[in-house]
Amino acid sequence: MAILTYNKMQEIKPCSKNNKAMLEQFINEVEFSKIQKLLGTDIYNKLLADSSLTPIPEDVKEILDGGMYKCIAYYVYARYIQESMLADTFTGMVIKDRTDAHTAPVGQIKNVVNEYTDMAMMAYKLVEDKIRAKYGQPIEITNNNFSEIVGIRKNYSCKKGPEYKINYF
Repeated sequence: MAILTYNKMQEIKPCSKNNKAMLEQFINEVEFSKIQKLLGTDIYNKLLADSSLTPIPEDVKEILDGGMYKCIAYYVYARYIQESMLADTFTGMVIKDRTDAHTAPVGQIKNVVNEYTDMAMMAYKLVEDKIRAKYGQPIEITNNNFSEIVGIRKNYSCKKGPEYKINYF
């Protein structure tokens, strides 16, 4: 279950109908990662529950139609642009090769992704006050609530050998 449906996505930012299953998966993944992070899990769950009601309450409809649908759709489109040319195979991720088309340069793809990510945030800003008025402020997550995720990366130096740096995510 998701806030944004495939049909609503197609109204806002049409994508190839051949990729319906991929887009539905991206909708769920974007809502799970980006939208929950943006709103906070509690507010996301309340908005999800309220958007599933029949009929949808007017104040929730104002939030959804006022910008939340577009916010999610633009994030999904950015994800779609990033991953639609990749194929997961048993040997790993590969770039699809088409005889009648050429893959867009990475820089151009990044520009489109950045543009739609910015548009997603602009759409969110249109309804942020309404979301906060209805659902309140999100709960701040600090390191006291969860264990910190730490990554260790090996750096090589020609003179000294390997050095280890700790990256905090």
